[in-house]
Formats: sequence, C-alpha cells, structure tokens
Amino acid sequence: MFRKMRRIKQQISRDEVMPKERTTKFCSVIAFGRARILTGDDELRRAANAVGAKYSKGFEDLYMQETEETIRAGRLCCVEIAIDHMTGKIGREILLERQRGKG
Repeated sequence: MFRKMRRIKQQISRDEVMPKERTTKFCSVIAFGRARILTGDDELRRAANAVGAKYSKGFEDLYMQETEETIRAGRLCCVEIAIDHMTGKIGREILLERQRGKG
C-alpha cells in the first residue's frame, strides 16, 4: 500500500459508434498528476462528505451517518488526486450537437 504521492495517469472517454454515418462520437480527457491515500478521520470525513454533498443533495443526515459508521469500522478509504496537467479532445459530431443545443 502506498502512502506517498505517486504519479498517475487517468483517462476518461466516451466513444459512440455511428454505423450509418461511418464515424464515431467521441470525447476524451487524460489527466496526469499525483495520488495519495487520505489518512486520518478528518481527511476521510471531509472527502466522503464532499462526495455525498455532490451526489446525495437533500440526504445529508444519511450520508454523514454512513460516513461516520464506515470511519468507525475502518472500512473507508479515499484517494486524493492532484492534477498537474490535463488534455482533451472532442469529435466534430459532439461539438455540432452542443452548438445546436445552445442555438
């Protein structure tokens, strides 16, 4: 198990084949940075509650209680990713969709 910051590369992409048009809708992001495992109850609580606030809005009591229970049981592990550099690309088809949606 690592505790120090380790260099990482993470890729997130979307690729949808469009057979009739003989092309694909794609977008891709590649992030380079460092990752470390969070230690200490305060760091874990802050990270888990930030995720809860983003994805479980309106259920604060539930996710905060679950955070406390998993910390107490020693079952919570969170990884912090510090992004140094990020690059991305997007296909023409998705760009056109977005432009039409804004128009």
